[in-house]
Amino acid sequence: MEPVTVTCSSSCTVTHVVQIDLPPFQLDEAGGELIAGAILAVWALAWGFRVLIQTLKHTDGNPTSESDT
Repeated sequence: MEPVTVTCSSSCTVTHVVQIDLPPFQLDEAGGELIAGAILAVWALAWGFRVLIQTLKHTDGNPTSESDT
């Protein structure tokens, strides 16, 4: 970051360095992999629930056996 220099009329100089120090933006590779894995796990869980719900909706409740065909 470039330092910002402000000059006062009474011969004083103030220098302030603007720095963003937010932890979400300072991830290392391992931290990024953990977040990506968590996102994929939540997505897979939601997909599994969706498939389960669709299966339950399309089932008529009667048990079937392979010998009925």
